[in-house]
Amino acid sequence: MKFDGTAAKPSKIDMSQDPACKGANEAENVVVDGGDLANVFVYVKDGLGSRTFDVPAAPVVLDQSGCKYHPHVLGVMAGQTVQIKNDDQTTHNIHPTPKDIASGMSRSRRHRLRSKRISPAKRLCCR
Repeated sequence: MKFDGTAAKPSKIDMSQDPACKGANEAENVVVDGGDLANVFVYVKDGLGSRTFDVPAAPVVLDQSGCKYHPHVLGVMAGQTVQIKNDDQTTHNIHPTPKDIASGMSRSRRHRLRSKRISPAKRLCCR
């Protein structure tokens, strides 16, 4: 995806209330590098005909590292496992939709989610 124009400067996020998250933290609302737009997911709703795709055996990994979620945007197929992990020295809250899990993620803790149905543009977790 290409971005035309000037991207807004990232806003600062004050995480100073948690010593493990201090530093230069910025929002990733619009990320542009050399005209390329990052954190974009393209969903093809129609036009695939009868083509089908196997659910990947490997889990999709969402890592909480540096008090940010990596990757910022990811795609998951219905039935695919999502592994949520925390490599930070602090506890984070996760809020999955659907509400399979609602708990804190302490350091080195792992959660695995699997959904029979995943909608495009649906927030899976994490704020």
